[in-house]
Amino acid sequence: MTNKKNSVSYYSDKLEKKWKALKNRFITYQIIKKMNITKTNFVLAAIFFIFTFSSLLALEMKKVIILDFINIEKKPNFQYLEVSITDAVREGMIKKFVFQEIDRSKWEEVADLNFLYKDDYYTKSVATNLGLLAQQDIIISGGFKIISTDDAKNVEYKKDKDLPIIATQVRILNIATKKPVAEFIEEGPADNRIFESVNKIVERINEEAKAVLPSREEWEKKGLKDEVEKAPFFENFNLGFRAGPVLALYGVAKRINLEQPAFFIAAKTNLSRFHNSFALQFETGIFKHSPVKEKNVSIDHYDVTSSNYVFSGYTGWDLIYFKFLGLHPQIGGGIVWQLTNFNGEIQTTNSIIIPFAAGGSEVSFKLNPFLSVILGARCMAEIEKPGITYINTATGGINFKW
Repeated sequence: MTNKKNSVSYYSDKLEKKWKALKNRFITYQIIKKMNITKTNFVLAAIFFIFTFSSLLALEMKKVIILDFINIEKKPNFQYLEVSITDAVREGMIKKFVFQEIDRSKWEEVADLNFLYKDDYYTKSVATNLGLLAQQDIIISGGFKIISTDDAKNVEYKKDKDLPIIATQVRILNIATKKPVAEFIEEGPADNRIFESVNKIVERINEEAKAVLPSREEWEKKGLKDEVEKAPFFENFNLGFRAGPVLALYGVAKRINLEQPAFFIAAKTNLSRFHNSFALQFETGIFKHSPVKEKNVSIDHYDVTSSNYVFSGYTGWDLIYFKFLGLHPQIGGGIVWQLTNFNGEIQTTNSIIIPFAAGGSEVSFKLNPFLSVILGARCMAEIEKPGITYINTATGGINFKW
């Protein structure tokens, strides 16, 4: 007579009953069927998830930095013109063209980290390097000198020997080609007509910038009028990798053994349309676990492993200190796609989806404008019918900004 406990049907019935019990533990939609899931499938899905998100963020108008117009010879009576000329150029361009201008603090940070000094902003080398490092499209830079009429190129000014002349050197750089779009010197009287001279500088820059920037009229004709006055929707795109230990508490924590470490890929951007510090982060990751045999006697004849694929989204706030240190509190949620493999007399793979809410924080240490070291801690509250299981992670990794 065949021993009932050694029969395939006996273990098959027990496994089926156990799985039915597992199904009833979860509140949300569950999929239960045989599947052929590989690590390659997950990696491809993760790449698609991250880069599809990234490609949606790529539609931007041209990025422009208007550097301070430098008082090259540091003549104190004309120092105020550094601010006056720079502001006049910016206001004139905003009225005439459509472009994206990043916060001054951001490009100043890049300049400081790379030892690009303000007094050299008017030089081609510093302006070009700053544009490359800050990942801009167009840089407008310049500087001015107060010269005598003898040194003026405009013969009209040579009639009055006592007339001070402001000679302003202007350079509009296309960073993609590393070549000037325009390079010229504009002269004008520096007496009570100084602001007329400043207006001439603005008009000349606006005329030359037509070659690389769309006018407001052109932009509006394309049906983009409402976008002209708004900041770019997305800014500061980062792609990162994280890894670290994982710990389960409460819920089913005593019934599982977690494998170490957990791995995550993260894509982050700032929603500058709302606020420069408001951040959105998407993550995908994986961690594994197996059941504790003593706590799951009904399946102790099987080799059981579970792979947990995490898909999540978070909103957060970036708090920056000393230009290189950042604190990034986050809150959000997502799903865990749990695939459980049963290997024994019967081999099968079952899948369930578990929702979770999560919160935590990351600390960033900026090494250079493109690379940061990230340390983080997060708690994911998996919502299951018997109770909430808290999955806690402590991770370290890097972020790459592009």
